[in-house]
Amino acid sequence: MNRRRLPAIVLIVLCACTGAASAVSAQQPEAVSLLGKLLVPHEASGDMRAALEANLASARAAHEKDPHDAGATIALGRVIAELGRYHEAIEILTMGVEAHADEPRLYRVRGELYITIRKFDVAIKDFSKAAELLEGKPDTPDGDGSFAGNVHFLLGSARYLKGEFSRARDEYQRAQASAKSTGERLRLAHWLYMTFRRMDQAGEAQKVLERATFDASATEDDPYASLLTLYRGQAKPDDVLRAKGDDAVVVQYGVANWYFYNGKLDEAKSRLKHVVEKHERRWPMLDYAAAEADYARVVKMRRKKGR
Repeated sequence: MNRRRLPAIVLIVLCACTGAASAVSAQQPEAVSLLGKLLVPHEASGDMRAALEANLASARAAHEKDPHDAGATIALGRVIAELGRYHEAIEILTMGVEAHADEPRLYRVRGELYITIRKFDVAIKDFSKAAELLEGKPDTPDGDGSFAGNVHFLLGSARYLKGEFSRARDEYQRAQASAKSTGERLRLAHWLYMTFRRMDQAGEAQKVLERATFDASATEDDPYASLLTLYRGQAKPDDVLRAKGDDAVVVQYGVANWYFYNGKLDEAKSRLKHVVEKHERRWPMLDYAAAEADYARVVKMRRKKGR
């Protein structure tokens, strides 16, 4: 995965989703989808698996050397999560929270994993706690973005996944105030635009587009820039659907959602179903979870109308 595009939310994408197709591991399901399907991590293979195991050995050794170091606890939790063992990683981070209740990084990382396993309410509690602990403190880097920006983005995304769009909007706007990089700003413009459209506030959504600035060449390799050109009417859906890998999930969800808030529910349902079924091995991704959540809503909506 290109971390520049999804700075600091990489735990949502996690595991070997960006590698070649791999067999389903013998692991137990780590989550239940919003459609009631068991979600099993896919096992990395070959060199990737060996690298992850080496990272795990190193992180475990560092943690055993100083189990009271919050940074070592976070590093261990991240590596375990990269192996698709989300519940085990959450247990490690929970022990860290018990020892360092005032460490916002622990809540922020654990919250990501709760989103991954579809525990949105618990994720919201963790991100809210992290945001509370950050009040009055200087911001710090977090991946390719800012720590405060990522906390508010993730909190907003957990709200978005629950369909709490006005609360998601508030958090995305707070995240914008802390955004440092072009990648962050494009990502936030995309999610904020979608949120306003889902709130039936097209005028506010248009203002988001007017404030978003990026070089035209960015559309060639940045899925958010590509989608923003669609929202501006400068591209058609087929123009932005050329992305591969993780980026394909980003743009395919964006296009499906575009049909949704433009009132073309049958087309939206078809495209959401396509994302959920074709890209199932990428279920830890935020964009996949959003497609899954929206598809579940559309299915429920159709069932009610059919009664």
